Amino acid sequence: MVTQHIHSEHLRRVADVVSSVSSLPAVATQDWCERGCRSLLALRPDALVCLLIADLAENGEILLLEAIGSVHGGYGGDAVDGQMLHPASASSLGWWLEGHPSQQQTSRTTLLRMNPAASRWGETVVGRRWSQDFSIGDMLVGLTPIGDPADGRSIVVEMGVRSDAEEFAAPDASALQAVLPHLAHRAELAFGAAPINPMNRITPREQLILEQLALGKTVKQIATGLSRSPHTIHDHVKSLHRKLNASSRGELIARALGHIETCGEDTKPATTHAMPEIHTRPNVLTQSA
Repeated sequence: MVTQHIHSEHLRRVADVVSSVSSLPAVATQDWCERGCRSLLALRPDALVCLLIADLAENGEILLLEAIGSVHGGYGGDAVDGQMLHPASASSLGWWLEGHPSQQQTSRTTLLRMNPAASRWGETVVGRRWSQDFSIGDMLVGLTPIGDPADGRSIVVEMGVRSDAEEFAAPDASALQAVLPHLAHRAELAFGAAPINPMNRITPREQLILEQLALGKTVKQIATGLSRSPHTIHDHVKSLHRKLNASSRGELIARALGHIETCGEDTKPATTHAMPEIHTRPNVLTQSA
């Protein structure tokens, strides 16, 4: 009976995460990874969750950090500056799962304390950030390819709980493994098949206007509702057309709804392995907009 309860509880959590992931923006917003983290809180509401979209090499080396976001369920789901957990000076995840990303076709998860390859994680720059700055005592991690595994582009999820909290167990790892493919599919829909320039991500204001356009509102109606001039709203719409490479209002709305994947010259792969500038906040904890 206990085992049945555990299984049914984790199935419910998986269903909650999948439902939430399906509602994530179909375009690359500046807070997409933070929203993804909030979806994952259904697995463990008190966890500190970090989500990365990155090109990875062997041993967890980060070749290109495309996007990052973190939230802390213990602080009501507030956003945490991703650079607090993965500073620019750290070129590695600090842990790894055996095998190169290009050779992996499926999602993989592990309880970090059970992973021999991660035995020295607590001694790394990243590990010390989690354990010392946030008192994290137990970790669940996972990764899954985005698109073609040969590209090495992956979704990375890290979940940590405080030392005085209940540790993660095998069913938690199975639940995370079950939702990772859905998360990766949604990320590819939003970000495209190759890394995009961070400057081409949708701002909160643009996202709001895009949602209003999808509801069928005119520029004038949106301007009135937001107490802005039609000229200002029109400028935002022009920016959306450029960022989403849409040539018509219908195509713009189709991209917003996820019916057309983002593509075009604005989504060309990066030509350097240098880490792009990451959207950061002045404080460690901020209230999400």
